[in-house]
Amino acid sequence: MRISRVQIEHFRSIKSLEFQPGDHCVLIGENNCGKSNILRALNLVLGETWPSDRAFSEEDFHDQDTSQDVVIRVFFDQAMDEWRNNCKVEVGGFELRCKAYKRKVGKKPAGSLTTDFICIKQDGTEATCPIEPLEKGKRSTCRWAPLRVSSALREQAPSLIYVDVLRDYNKQTPGSRWSVLRKLFNEVNTEFLSSKKQITVTLPSVAIASDKRYTQEDLRRR
Repeated sequence: MRISRVQIEHFRSIKSLEFQPGDHCVLIGENNCGKSNILRALNLVLGETWPSDRAFSEEDFHDQDTSQDVVIRVFFDQAMDEWRNNCKVEVGGFELRCKAYKRKVGKKPAGSLTTDFICIKQDGTEATCPIEPLEKGKRSTCRWAPLRVSSALREQAPSLIYVDVLRDYNKQTPGSRWSVLRKLFNEVNTEFLSSKKQITVTLPSVAIASDKRYTQEDLRRR
């Protein structure tokens, strides 16, 4: 599975952008033209941390205009099937939306930021599911709601390794608990340990190390 299309609206220096990356995609442009903001947007949706209200600030809105929502949509070349309440939902991508409350909501004052992380179809519309289990042979009158992105769905989606302009590679090492590389190496390690496949290694009849000759029997003993 790979990213087939990206849409970004009102995020930082990007007012509106849509593009379709190929198998290999290189962003080329002058300094401060928005290349890093495209990668930041993708990292919010597919990166190692879960997108939340605290991931955004007023500076993330285009021209710091919070009257317009920040919208980041990432589409995939393959749809994922998700069953919710006995209903199959086809997920074609994810949409992350950040908006500012126009008025006070509960304990949150006007201007507070909130995020919605939902699934979308491949045509960009919301992927919805019934809020109650459907019963076979019976007509349902229950309400349908947007399907939220779950950890399981995010695990199926393409992963993103993002190294920002500070070049902080330490966060992406396999030793970092939440890094994508750690997840990849965990899968490789699990498969390696659980595999019962036998591999035959042919050793040379003579090996030279530190000007000393070792026979094959010596190497086996070592």
